[in-house]
Amino acid sequence: MSVSSLSKAFGIPGIRIGWLITSDAELQERFLAAKEQIGICGSVIDEGIARGMLGRRDAFLGALLPEMAKRRDIVQDWIDREPLVDWVRPQGGVVGFPRLNVSPDFDLDRFYVNLLENHGTYVGPGHWFDMPKRFFRVGFGWPKEAELQGGLDAITAALRQ
Repeated sequence: MSVSSLSKAFGIPGIRIGWLITSDAELQERFLAAKEQIGICGSVIDEGIARGMLGRRDAFLGALLPEMAKRRDIVQDWIDREPLVDWVRPQGGVVGFPRLNVSPDFDLDRFYVNLLENHGTYVGPGHWFDMPKRFFRVGFGWPKEAELQGGLDAITAALRQ
């Protein structure tokens, strides 16, 4: 089974188009039944935009992929300098899932609140993804380089407060 969407692979989460491919006919029927219970059809506008994006996929990805690799390198450079964070570097896409290397008594709830309220930076805490709270989801596809670096610097600051 393969699952994908324009959100992660193309870095355009506003277009709510995705797909699932399976050779298992029974599983395919189950997913189709579930989809029909959730919504009858997708947005015609989203479908039109998605068709246009997929039609010029090579040109779009040719410009996008080097830029996303550059941003992934920005995150990697930050992680290389930040002893309290590590990750399994994603090979593609625009999302990573770093881990905080903090002591057991580190107040993770306070960290996430502080990061947002005092530093204006929001990440997805690990418990949203059935992972320990010391993991977090960080997206690097949307922000400009300066915004991305500012968010990473904010994480560093919040870790030390």
